[in-house]
Amino acid sequence: MARKSLRPAVSAVASTSRDALITGYHAARAAAETAYVSYPHADAFARAWQTTAEVPGWLAQSNAAVLFEIIQAIKPKVVVEIGSYLGRSTVLMALGQLASGVSLRA
Repeated sequence: MARKSLRPAVSAVASTSRDALITGYHAARAAAETAYVSYPHADAFARAWQTTAEVPGWLAQSNAAVLFEIIQAIKPKVVVEIGSYLGRSTVLMALGQLASGVSLRA
């Protein structure tokens, strides 16, 4: 009696599941990257992002929008960033402070 291998069936299910996860991830990421437009500081963020986007780095626009909103809400007088590549998030936080009326000191 020949045994049938389950490998093709398992592989097909795994491939389908993986494809669904990847599709869901990309859909969620696209939604997050457009969601920042709806918050109250969208215009100030758009101006800040124009400058920030020129600085090389890994801070994504969706993450930058959340960070900018936090800076607007808290209005910290002191921001300390430990470790940076070329300062993309530092520039964003500084512009966020300026937009919220906090003066900068270096």
